[in-house]
Amino acid sequence: LRLRLGLPIPRLAGSYLCQCQAPLDPFGHHSLTCRNGYHRSLRHDRIASTIRDMLRALSHVARDTGLDGYLPLSASGAKLVLDVYGSGGGPHAASVGIDVAVTHPCAASYVAAAAREALGCAALREGFKVGKYRPACSTVGIQFVPAVFETFGSCGAQFEAWFRPQVAWMSERVGDRD
Repeated sequence: LRLRLGLPIPRLAGSYLCQCQAPLDPFGHHSLTCRNGYHRSLRHDRIASTIRDMLRALSHVARDTGLDGYLPLSASGAKLVLDVYGSGGGPHAASVGIDVAVTHPCAASYVAAAAREALGCAALREGFKVGKYRPACSTVGIQFVPAVFETFGSCGAQFEAWFRPQVAWMSERVGDRD
């Protein structure tokens, strides 16, 4: 709640240092953006696992990554590995590749976009993910969906647009329209 309201977090005040040796700020922003801390990876991995479980509930055969080497290299020659893969379920029974990102609107690279519009930080990251993964996924017949979440809880428009029909399909299938 303090993070969401922009209030200082008392237990962060003091002389605590991050793994990168930078002092932790009293608002918690550094721990949400530092590439050396485990918080970023922990949030990312928990979201990926939740999405995998959701895909399984939607009758997909779903797994975390496991497609190492399946996608062609990116335009820059980088190896591409999806965070979650699902096949066979949902309203269109299409294979779907999902790559997860958690962005923080107060991070230096996103603050301008976040200040311009709601979910601006998520939209910026979605654009990056789409440019990186969609061409490779389309060559192997996988629908790519960027699953971008802001640290304050909102998801990006592209994941929401994909997710809503999935839930509606499952609701129809099990007879629960609510």
